[in-house]
Amino acid sequence: MLIKAISILLEESQVPADYLGENWEIFSVILITLGILPWAVLVLYILFFRRYQIKYYFDGNLVNKVNYKKGQTIKLYEYNENNSWYVDPDCEIKFVKQTMPAENIKLYARSAYYFNGE
Repeated sequence: MLIKAISILLEESQVPADYLGENWEIFSVILITLGILPWAVLVLYILFFRRYQIKYYFDGNLVNKVNYKKGQTIKLYEYNENNSWYVDPDCEIKFVKQTMPAENIKLYARSAYYFNGE
């Protein structure tokens, strides 16, 4: 269909085929470049620059956010002399990972006042 349309345009416009061929090659290179370039940038970003986030919640309030690359050593955030962070909001499962996994993480902690129920 496209070839037929091009041949009709060539017949009607009296443009030499060599001239149109040069322009068509340039157009196709530009089109292919613009089609592939965004995907290449996205793949490079995912492979080399992707960062994952750890959010720290203390007594239900967000107190800090830190970004890490996958596999980077995690330095736990100290808040109100608290060194224990938990994976669940009920603070029952302690966070023990040393390196950053390929996912975002939420860590929780509660004050002694909250645990004592006072």
